[in-house]
Amino acid sequence: MTINTALLQEIQDYLTDASDQQVQCFATEVERLKQLQEFFNKYPEECKRFPELIRAEKALDYKRPYRIAVIGVTGAGKSTFINALLGQELVLTRAAGKAATGTVLEIFLDASDEEDQIASVEYRDKANIRKLVDNFIQCYKPGAKFKGNLDTNLANALKQFEPEQRLTTAKNFRSVEFERLRDTLAGIVMQYHNHERSIGSFRRDFSLTNPVEKEELKNLTDENSNLNSPNSTTRIIGLVKKVTYRLKPMESDFVTDTFQLPKNVCLVDLPGLDGSPLHNIIIREGIKDADAAIYIKGPKRIDTDDDVDLLSNIREYIHVEGNVESSEGVFFVLNARDSITEDKVPANLAKDMHDLIENFLPGYTSHPSLSNRGGEGKPYFLISALAALEAQKALTNQPLENPNNYESLKLKLDVRNGSDDDLLKASQVPTLIDKLTLFARDYRIEGQIRDGKTVIDKIFESLDIGYREEQSQLTRIGVYSSQNQVNTVLQEKQQELENTLRKFRGNILENDLKEWHNQLTIDAQNICQAIDNSLKEKMPNLWKKSSCEDIHAPDVRRTFQILEKQFVGGIEVNLWHQFTFKVPVLAKHLVQLYTEAINTQKVAHQINENCLGYLDLAAIQSSLNDWIEKEMSVTMQKVSKYIALTIITDSEKWGLLKLTSNSEKIKQSIEKIPKQPDVTNLAHFEPLITTVREHYQPIVSDFCIKALLNLFKYEMFLIEQRLFDLINQTFEEIRSNSNKHPGVRTKIMALIKSDPEWKRMELVERKLADLNFICGKAETNH
Repeated sequence: MTINTALLQEIQDYLTDASDQQVQCFATEVERLKQLQEFFNKYPEECKRFPELIRAEKALDYKRPYRIAVIGVTGAGKSTFINALLGQELVLTRAAGKAATGTVLEIFLDASDEEDQIASVEYRDKANIRKLVDNFIQCYKPGAKFKGNLDTNLANALKQFEPEQRLTTAKNFRSVEFERLRDTLAGIVMQYHNHERSIGSFRRDFSLTNPVEKEELKNLTDENSNLNSPNSTTRIIGLVKKVTYRLKPMESDFVTDTFQLPKNVCLVDLPGLDGSPLHNIIIREGIKDADAAIYIKGPKRIDTDDDVDLLSNIREYIHVEGNVESSEGVFFVLNARDSITEDKVPANLAKDMHDLIENFLPGYTSHPSLSNRGGEGKPYFLISALAALEAQKALTNQPLENPNNYESLKLKLDVRNGSDDDLLKASQVPTLIDKLTLFARDYRIEGQIRDGKTVIDKIFESLDIGYREEQSQLTRIGVYSSQNQVNTVLQEKQQELENTLRKFRGNILENDLKEWHNQLTIDAQNICQAIDNSLKEKMPNLWKKSSCEDIHAPDVRRTFQILEKQFVGGIEVNLWHQFTFKVPVLAKHLVQLYTEAINTQKVAHQINENCLGYLDLAAIQSSLNDWIEKEMSVTMQKVSKYIALTIITDSEKWGLLKLTSNSEKIKQSIEKIPKQPDVTNLAHFEPLITTVREHYQPIVSDFCIKALLNLFKYEMFLIEQRLFDLINQTFEEIRSNSNKHPGVRTKIMALIKSDPEWKRMELVERKLADLNFICGKAETNH
């Protein structure tokens, strides 16, 4: 591979701190990436398989500033940490737990002595806001789209937007987060609408040496400033996409060590996670664009959902899977040295931090150059950003915020009688600065080359292996196909048929069962009515059997008494009998509905066609009928006879006189029946029958139906498995005996000849040739 001299010079111009050898290696990988991109342009269907290509493109984009993102949850001391790194209070800080800034801050140390230190604000434009809205909509309701201008109508439509129902029932769905994010985006749309005409005149450059402009910038980027009051028409924080600081590097004789950035490297301060939903969007965008990350954690719980979310994004966009060396661009910082002894700090903080790192970046804590990265045997840096910043102030004769707190910091860091410099060293920030500076200047470019090369190598290797595997499966096809090709076609037909059967069952589960449930509910009502009618006919006899009369001899008075428990018990036993006769109607109807679905969807015909006529249609239909009638139906009928009895025979819970909600109604209904043994007017029993109906109807309408539907799902699954066994056995026989069945063989050959697999061999060979040409050129260069 011949490297263009102009490319070498261009890389050297952008990467001024790169050695000649690094420039040569960088250019080689850039050329390989270009050839890989051209390959994917020629075969675009392949590119979708390799989302990691973005990682190589990012690593080898020498024109783009190398971005070191500082991330952490709100309250971790991130802003104080950045100020300590830079040796100046540049970034706005707030009380712990409150978001300080609402936007991305990019910090470059590339301003010359003659230039002013400035901050440049980039505002969101219409396209950027529209993209945010569209991405949000697609996330919660794929396929939906909001049209129109960024105005009140769109903002109101966003506020009323609801996600798909399937998403709201998912375990990981957070309704509060969704609503806040939705309202935040609606707020951004309104901010754009309110300022659309004036946004072009907004100040974009702020002098950091001008106190007035510096204060104006502070109010602009402060989530909690008066300018950005919630619901205010002046609110503009949502329109600020990022702020870029161009600072002068500290003089080499500066009294304290500060982070020294090469000119093409920037420090990116992202908002703290768990601030506003807008912060969460900005953070994900920022991590995706970052090349390295400083993950800062406070002394509270280590493994929060926010930590997991942040580290998952780091692993996806910064770490190269399977390459521990790529993790050197991730620095873990525990900002807890000044609070490590406090009672509120978890006892296992060090172990938890160690485990968290290893869980997300396996091999990091045991890698020779990373396991002791923070010193003291730790893969992370244990620092006090506040102590470092306050010590820097003291060393440069700046006023301290609180002298008493300063002395307290000395005490906590065990330098009570030490100097300001002792406190700074005890904060461990200088150690971290040394490691960060070393990485940014010496290891960064090597890491970019390595990460780019690793991804490109993996893609080339994966493509080569994939094509050769595909090539080994394909054979050149003449008049007749090889057995391998026959097997491939049969496997596809078998898979297609099995997928059809799964889809059939899935359609019943997702769609038909709702309607079937409604039909069974109507059946249940009819069953209850039939039970009522039967019970009404038996009531006079039950009443008479449960009554008794006494005659008082002296005055020949008759006294009547009903044996309430005996009478009610007779009703309950009668109900039990009725359930065993009537509930099977539900099972019978359910099996009937399934049979109708089998016939309507022509399942037997589909099996016959996909098995290439090897199985007789009548035989398939006969097997299906046997499984349905002799297995599913028999099982459903047997179970349905006793399904209601599994709960209603529990007299302690379901006895008519045991349920407090019904017992009084039962007794009151009995009191209304004439006090005589012979009651022939059935109307006298109707109040009692109605009350009994209220007692047992839920068992039939709810419990029995649900139980039978669940049993039906299992029985349906068993029939599907029987069909799969039949299909598998059939295709095994076809593979072994297709030559003995000319009709089947003819159909197989017709499938092969009409199959685009014939063209696959030529395409695979062409791809392999192109791939070998690219790799051959690379080998020549090496």
